[in-house]
Amino acid sequence: MITPIEIVENVRDALESRNYKKFAECFHEDGIYERPYALKGTVHQYEGIDEIYNYIATGMAAANKLFEIISVEVELHPCAEQNVIFAEFFLSGKSTKTTETFRIASSAALIFCNGDKIVKYRDFPNSAGIAQAAGTLPQYTESLSLIKVN
Repeated sequence: MITPIEIVENVRDALESRNYKKFAECFHEDGIYERPYALKGTVHQYEGIDEIYNYIATGMAAANKLFEIISVEVELHPCAEQNVIFAEFFLSGKSTKTTETFRIASSAALIFCNGDKIVKYRDFPNSAGIAQAAGTLPQYTESLSLIKVN
């Protein structure tokens, strides 16, 4: 059986290699991927491997054009509960727009594991920071105006 730390390493590797199928396969079949701070009018939660894969693969398709990934690093902070880890992800990349390299705190996640799979992943992405590092902050802020608020 693999440990929660090894599961998070698999997540890190999947993100670095942009292997979103591998990312989704880190989840239990009815695992949950949450974005607690998602904007009103957008989806906050995805459930199941297929739904998680579709969200990540679709959501990252646009980002994949904005920057090359040099590396993804993770700093782990084990919690009191053995199967819970707080992870900080750091992205090193190169903007396809400006050709500048960058390193940024890209997201933080509270990851709940059961056995060798993730049962819940609470993601807190640094979307604006990534857009700024990629040289696309104006386009990012413009895209926010397109979100329909119910």
